[in-house]
Amino acid sequence: MARRRRGRVWRNMSGIEDLGPRSTLGNSLVQGQTKILSLNTRTVQATLPFNHSLDMVMGWLFPAKTLDILRQAAAVSYESSSRMNYSVAKDVDLFVYFDKQTKPMLAPASAAMSIDPVAALPLLDTIAQMRKVFESFAAVDHVMRWLDNNATPGAIRYYWPTMLSLVPDCAAVNIETPTRFIEPKGLAPLLPLLRETATTVASALLLPANDEQGTTKGLSLQFSQQTFMMHGIEIVAEPKTYNL
Repeated sequence: MARRRRGRVWRNMSGIEDLGPRSTLGNSLVQGQTKILSLNTRTVQATLPFNHSLDMVMGWLFPAKTLDILRQAAAVSYESSSRMNYSVAKDVDLFVYFDKQTKPMLAPASAAMSIDPVAALPLLDTIAQMRKVFESFAAVDHVMRWLDNNATPGAIRYYWPTMLSLVPDCAAVNIETPTRFIEPKGLAPLLPLLRETATTVASALLLPANDEQGTTKGLSLQFSQQTFMMHGIEIVAEPKTYNL
């Protein structure tokens, strides 16, 4: 275990050492959050390609007879396009964009959905793998916020140098800082999380940088806000959308 070091500390109005909530990163916190979102998207695009068309996915979710009726109805409808969302897994919605010019079909109602658990395995497996990425980067965000609120620049550099990659423009953590610092209170339970999130970021940085958000399929998956446990730490994951 690292030796406890002492250096610059904050003090409250009574002169007592205080490492309570405050921001070490300042405005650079937004830069870090943006970088995390970018690496999150990069990881999914590079490791989870989804090579299935909208028509194929609709066939997994709705009876063929229902889809045939909607295609026929589109020919006599004034509706040009529509966007629908369907709950396809716990806390996950599939958003589908129906463009009459390219996909002549009216949008089916959610009540008509009947997922074929065998045929839809490619989609369900993609959701399961995306959930792992979603949670991994939610943990990265959790660590960044915790250190921002509880650690001095020197402590951040020592315990989680990963921060240097997320906020390269933050002078507080990127300039040379004293080697002496105070160990953040409550850090010990987070050490396994610090190690895992450092690996998550390092792996993402090695992937091809292709952060394009566009999709030609008209399909996207949205993970809603959720809470989960990782290494005994409660983490809140903010909503995230992945284009397929």
